[in-house]
Amino acid sequence: MGREWELSFRLGMRPWIAVAYSAPVAAATAVFLIYPIGQGSFSDGMPLGISGTFNFMIVFQEKNLMHPFHMLGVAGVFGGSLFSAMHGSLVTSSLIRAFLTFHGSRVEAQWSLKGSDTMSEFERQSV
Repeated sequence: MGREWELSFRLGMRPWIAVAYSAPVAAATAVFLIYPIGQGSFSDGMPLGISGTFNFMIVFQEKNLMHPFHMLGVAGVFGGSLFSAMHGSLVTSSLIRAFLTFHGSRVEAQWSLKGSDTMSEFERQSV
């Protein structure tokens, strides 16, 4: 995670990607390392297969699904996906609405390849 932090910092990005990845790293460390050490045997830890993982979840997390914090986490994940979908649809609809105003039948182009500090004749007329 330190390398991710350093790479993000050197690229000029916000270095919070390493912080975001710390949660699954901590969860995997707890399940694959801390829990078996606490139980006294690595055979009590979570196996890497699908059926073994489901068996571990049934045995170890029997009542975890009804825990209020788990319910809040699931609601947060679903709410986040809902808000992401709403944001995407809003951006898409605003882009479609913005580009519907561009018609190919106009004589003069509505855009120019000049620098942003200059205005075309069409832009001067509309201001």
